[in-house]
Amino acid sequence: MELVTRSLLDRASEREERGDLDTALSFAQLAEELHREHPQASVDIVIARLQRRIADQSLAQQGASPDDPLALARLDHVTLVEARAHYADAADHFLRHARAVLLEDNDAFAESLWLAAESYDYAGEAEKAVEVYSEYLRAKPDDPREPQALLRLARLQEALHNEAAAEGLYAELFSKHPHAPEGIKAMIALARMRLADNETDNDAVAEQQLLRVLSGELLAPDSQDYREALLALADHLLRQGRHEEAIQRFSEALTRYPEDPQIVSLRYKLAESLRRSAEEMERKLREAMPESQRRELTQLRRERLAQAMGLYDQVREALEQRPKETLSDLDRLRLRNAYFYRADAAFDLGEYDTAIRLYDAAAQRYAQDPSSLVALAQIVAAYLAKGDVQAARTAQERARARFLELPDEAFASDQLPADRKFWEQWLKSRLTLADVPREKSPADDGG
Repeated sequence: MELVTRSLLDRASEREERGDLDTALSFAQLAEELHREHPQASVDIVIARLQRRIADQSLAQQGASPDDPLALARLDHVTLVEARAHYADAADHFLRHARAVLLEDNDAFAESLWLAAESYDYAGEAEKAVEVYSEYLRAKPDDPREPQALLRLARLQEALHNEAAAEGLYAELFSKHPHAPEGIKAMIALARMRLADNETDNDAVAEQQLLRVLSGELLAPDSQDYREALLALADHLLRQGRHEEAIQRFSEALTRYPEDPQIVSLRYKLAESLRRSAEEMERKLREAMPESQRRELTQLRRERLAQAMGLYDQVREALEQRPKETLSDLDRLRLRNAYFYRADAAFDLGEYDTAIRLYDAAAQRYAQDPSSLVALAQIVAAYLAKGDVQAARTAQERARARFLELPDEAFASDQLPADRKFWEQWLKSRLTLADVPREKSPADDGG
């Protein structure tokens, strides 16, 4: 049997040298079948190596690599699933090989253990990767690859929503290796997490760390880590309501990364920053100020609204082009809000015909959604703003019909800005401009 095994492995090696990896794997798997009850380390390492090479090659043919998340995001689903299956099998065989050689070859054990952890990571099997990376760090505490292992372990813990463990690992890595590339990555990730948590005590330090990165002192602007720092800071500014700064940072991101896989999200967040900035200006315009300042602020508000309306429309178009089954809950929320917020912007610009058309599109697109009642009410408001009371009354009747279709529980949701009693009273009223509720579209937290 040993002679047959050696012959099969020799043939596998010959095929591998010719680049025929699939046939090479077939020969190695035949050798594995001969030792099903008692796996052989010499066979395991060959299968592990071949499965790993096949996976790497399949990604490379599509211009991707397992360490490039942006390139992986652009891959077709079938290629990614197949590559991950190869990585998973490679990981199983690397791990089995590591166990087999533990007592006789420490270097081979360490190398196979590392490749097993890495392959589980590439396969998307986060929990197994965490387990094996942790074992590697225990077995090789002073290994040169320790910074890389800590970084990967931290990212996996974060992906598994183990935030405390992830923060601890990022902090440990940055403390031990502050000047290493992995240490800088850890600093950015730690700052991002601290800005996103509910504690504000550490925000100032985290923000300064990101600003240091964005100054160009540590990284070039075209690096992936610079991008992560820029987006982390922009998200923080949006959450904090610092809209002027958020607009600057999201605009920079869109300029620097026009082909970014998250381009739709970036456009949405810039639109949100612009819209909220315009709302702040609207409130400020109610205050006393010099006429020249009022004109300037009014013009800037209009520019912000127009830009937001265009961005929301780009978001709507991009999301509607995707297969429905691929949309996440956040995607669907943003799509709905894009429909409503572009109409709100048109209304606030005084472009009432456009607003009516856009609210009508929202009402039809979400005809089965309680929020459609808001769109229909806004159509009434737009007709009244135009001075067309008759059209407003016709629109009110349409809103009344929609109101009667809605079940009681719809008014308990966060998709309607008032309860059933309010809407019932409004729909019974005789229309005047003052009667019509000026409600913004349903609020979200999709920013």
